[in-house]
Amino acid sequence: MNKLEIKKAYKVEFNRVKNIVNNNDPIGLVSGGAPDDEYDIEIGKIMLIKDRSDIKQFTNEVEKIFVEYFGENSIVDHGAFERIARDVLS
Repeated sequence: MNKLEIKKAYKVEFNRVKNIVNNNDPIGLVSGGAPDDEYDIEIGKIMLIKDRSDIKQFTNEVEKIFVEYFGENSIVDHGAFERIARDVLS
């Protein structure tokens, strides 16, 4: 794969993960009218760790990312993290 193909593949995968995160919307920002790039920083971090094979560990790491950026009290759907992890790894 050349550099252009790698960038294109990354963008495709980033958008796939973005759709998963935005559809699960653990903080409720997208459903509240925030732009669809609201979670792009968190998605970038998920992209760095998404090759984890253990769903429970990956779920916990995804939750930690959102807690780090938004705080524990901002989470409106704790079940979203497992759904995100499951869908990203599938």
